[in-house]
Amino acid sequence: MKDMPGLAPDVSVDALATDHSWWWILELSLVVALMACCALAIGFIIRGRRASGERPRGGLLWLVAGVGLMAGGGLLFMPDTSSAESSWITWLVASAVFMVIILTTAWWPGRSAEVDDRSNELDGNQLTRASSSNRQRRDRMFHAFCFSVTGLSVLSLVILLSAIGYLGWEYLSWDLLTSYASRDPEKAGVKAALWGTIFISIVCGLTAIPIGTATALYLEEYSKKGKLYRIIDLNISNLAGVPSIVYGIIGLTIFARMFGLFGPINEPNIQVGASHHASYLTANGSSVSVPLESRDAESPELVSGMSAYGIEGQSIEIKIVPDGTESNDPGAIWESDAAEPVQTYEERHWYYLQLPFGGTVLAGGFTLALVVLPIVIVASREAIRAVPPSLREAAMGCGATRWQTIQKVILPASIPGIMTGSILAVSRAIGEAAPLLVLTGILFIRFTPEHLMDDFTALPLQIYNWAGRPQEEFHAVAASGIVVLLFLLLTFNAIAVVVRQCFQKPLQ
Repeated sequence: MKDMPGLAPDVSVDALATDHSWWWILELSLVVALMACCALAIGFIIRGRRASGERPRGGLLWLVAGVGLMAGGGLLFMPDTSSAESSWITWLVASAVFMVIILTTAWWPGRSAEVDDRSNELDGNQLTRASSSNRQRRDRMFHAFCFSVTGLSVLSLVILLSAIGYLGWEYLSWDLLTSYASRDPEKAGVKAALWGTIFISIVCGLTAIPIGTATALYLEEYSKKGKLYRIIDLNISNLAGVPSIVYGIIGLTIFARMFGLFGPINEPNIQVGASHHASYLTANGSSVSVPLESRDAESPELVSGMSAYGIEGQSIEIKIVPDGTESNDPGAIWESDAAEPVQTYEERHWYYLQLPFGGTVLAGGFTLALVVLPIVIVASREAIRAVPPSLREAAMGCGATRWQTIQKVILPASIPGIMTGSILAVSRAIGEAAPLLVLTGILFIRFTPEHLMDDFTALPLQIYNWAGRPQEEFHAVAASGIVVLLFLLLTFNAIAVVVRQCFQKPLQ
């Protein structure tokens, strides 16, 4: 039993007593709280069946199952140390204590038992009052149970956030936001991942919210409730439960590669907003660039009098000079260097676009839009359905067209619900890692995106990269990245709430 593997990592006794003590106290406290809630829940279930006059069928099975689950959970979460050889005995004793809680909760004599004993002696009015008091007692018990479960959920969240904040507090600084990823945890930052997340989140929101809202308006206001409507409705509901990694594969096929119809990703057949240049070395050690007609065009052999561009973009006239000639002329090029360029490169403008997209910001934003689109559609449809029919009828009665009714009545009334669903959808998109990992596979980037066709990485990918490293310092940096991701999520949510309040029109 002592070699039973658990979910907790192997730690020494000294480490458990010093560095990890705070974590194990929180974790074991949470396990004890969960076990206590399970015990109370089982006890209340059996007590409720007894109070209603039913025989508590399967009571023994409830007890055995509850004790088994509690003992198994305790064994899994118990730290595996040399001093924990008898941990299974400890948790069996704890399970026995919680079984006593179950039995006490289920069979503790209360006013309900006294009412049952004297029910034959009471008249009709007294029996009615006793039954009402019993129902109120059950209602209070159920209310207390729901409050306990809610408090436990909040406590779990507080413990999780506290643990993350405690672990990553050391690396939370302005340098974390202004530095790129590094092999040195002291110099590592989230600048590239942060801006990549902002770019793809904006693309995702600007794509998914209008399309999802328009789809919901069509289904609720224009589409006939026929067979096609039922098929679309069923497919939208099913798509909301598809794993996100499947959408990553779809995005890789449709957006990144476009089924191979427009050539490979590295050599796209269609490019807009790109200019190609050949770079030549000058006699003074600098370089000049000569524009090319296309990516596949051959580099020209330079002759005197040709126009070129300097490093800062200034226009330069080329002058061919013999090899070994020293010249300060910015356009002077040796004869041997004029035959072949040093390199050819591509300059992309801010409006650059290529087909296929490849693993770029645009492809990442469209892929995340696919992930959250069913959520936006479902939330928007529910918000539109919540608009009272009397408002539609009043608008139609005043002579308004269907579009005027939608624009002036339905959309203003449903914007709060639509924005709430959109907030939840974009929040999910910000934390997605699996589809982006399939789409790009890039975990280390030292530049920020400048346009929609740039490569990118995201905060979830960067956190995943750091958390998978063996160094403890990178785990602390990953915790700091989680804090930044949470702050970014709250910022986006706050902006969405402000937008919702600005566009919301009170209905008179």
